[in-house]
Amino acid sequence: MWQDSIIDEIHKYRDEYLKQFNYDLHKICQDIRKKQGIDNRPIVRPMPRPVKKDFNFKKENNNNLLLT
Repeated sequence: MWQDSIIDEIHKYRDEYLKQFNYDLHKICQDIRKKQGIDNRPIVRPMPRPVKKDFNFKKENNNNLLLT
């Protein structure tokens, strides 16, 4: 199978980064949040999408509701 050296390098560095935190997702997220604050750039958060309120539900034989 063909291997891409760039992808292999990305996997290597990613694994090294994850090993620093013993693959603990909570610790990894803490580190990422800490690094975001150091950069002094604004963090852009997209506006939430409006919720559609015109759902059509249809009752099945077993009293479950189906979204149609």
